[in-house]
Amino acid sequence: MFASHLLDVLSNLAVRFQVLDERPDALEYGFRVPVEASHVVMGAGREWLPTGYNGSLWIGRDSLDVRRLTVDTEELPPQTLMCKSNMVLEFPSRQTAGPLWFVPTQTRTHDILRDATEIDSVSTISGCREVPPAPASRPLRQGAPLPGGLHVTLNFDADIDWDEAAAGDSISATVTLPILTSNPSGARRR
Repeated sequence: MFASHLLDVLSNLAVRFQVLDERPDALEYGFRVPVEASHVVMGAGREWLPTGYNGSLWIGRDSLDVRRLTVDTEELPPQTLMCKSNMVLEFPSRQTAGPLWFVPTQTRTHDILRDATEIDSVSTISGCREVPPAPASRPLRQGAPLPGGLHVTLNFDADIDWDEAAAGDSISATVTLPILTSNPSGARRR
């Protein structure tokens, strides 16, 4: 989600920046994206409505790395059931995070709903690792493609360690129930 905000801020010609703070290690730039120029949308039932917002970018003076992105929406349309939303993303420096430097280490959100309910959420990302692509391997058995809508019951052959698992890791499973399909003549087959 943060990528859409950042792209909208940095590539939108309607956005105006101003320096808010200067520190020895970082500069803070404020920005505003009017609803008429915004490409960020909020869900409102079955439709998506654009929202205006403002915020700030903390940029490292020497590295030009984004250190923090804050986003505060304008008052949202009643159809969204929300009044406002605030988001703060913290980024590590490129030196400490290596190739994953543009993955936020923490995201904090504060949403105010129309019924005055407030929701706070904190997501922390840690222990990220790049997974090398798996070597191409030949399937054990090849056959005709499975038809769409076919339900298959599987049993994982080994537990998944959710603390260590990453996208691209190999898994293995066994089909536990027979799969029944229809052939073109209408007869059921196994």
